[in-house]
Amino acid sequence: MSNEKITLHRGLAELKPNLSARFWAMFVDLFLFYGLSIAGLFLIGQKSITSFEISILDCVTMVAVWILYFPVTEFLFGQTIGYKVSGLKVVDTQGKEIDFTKAFTRRLYDLIDFHFTLGVVALITTLFSKNNQRLADMATNTFVIGGESLSCFSCNETFILEPNERLNGHIECPNCQAENEIDPLKMHS
Repeated sequence: MSNEKITLHRGLAELKPNLSARFWAMFVDLFLFYGLSIAGLFLIGQKSITSFEISILDCVTMVAVWILYFPVTEFLFGQTIGYKVSGLKVVDTQGKEIDFTKAFTRRLYDLIDFHFTLGVVALITTLFSKNNQRLADMATNTFVIGGESLSCFSCNETFILEPNERLNGHIECPNCQAENEIDPLKMHS
């Protein structure tokens, strides 16, 4: 077998979102959020987490933890801890990390995508939208990248992409070393 790279130009490869990576990222993030929230409530003097009395200070603490965890980590690092361990990252349409306004607005949509609908809206929009985006990503022109699966045009080997691979537009198959073309942010119609 030759060591030459094979470049295939049979159109753009179709990427499939890794829903299990997104699920585990959400699970890790919610676990951390609730853990940090409970710690914050105890720090401000909450006596028990089983009490049904909720003060304004309790609500302010929960919102502060939410802002510090979700929008701030996405703004500073392009990913939450859950996204980091799942190999995911949030970027804008140019592949750059998002600003605080986009991160904050994106996370406001969590109420619709997850909390009020138990994730059904996020699942449906991710599966059926043109760019595999949930409602929050469509509203803020952002993408969750990394973890997508790709089948090689040459050998049909399926492999998982890292976020930086998604951005470069050419992916080398780890099995046959064929170069597969992808649209970095899948913005084609």
